[in-house]
Amino acid sequence: MPPSSPMPMSQRIVQVCLFLVSAIAVLGGSLQMYLGQPDTILPPPSAVWLGYLIPELLLPVVIAVAHAATHRHASRAATAA
Repeated sequence: MPPSSPMPMSQRIVQVCLFLVSAIAVLGGSLQMYLGQPDTILPPPSAVWLGYLIPELLLPVVIAVAHAATHRHASRAATAA
């Protein structure tokens, strides 16, 4: 890709998701070091914790789909050129 061409939206999604994953890891790790290891039992408001867990499990799927779309877009552009 020439440097002047814009970044595809799927590649931007991958970039943002990877930034979010790294920010969550750094902040979560530092908070855990400060507060100590929490109990690993699911706390009483289960819906709240599942609300955190489900997006965290879906994020890698979003990254993989966007990454595949980027490669598909790049291969189409290469064959058209």
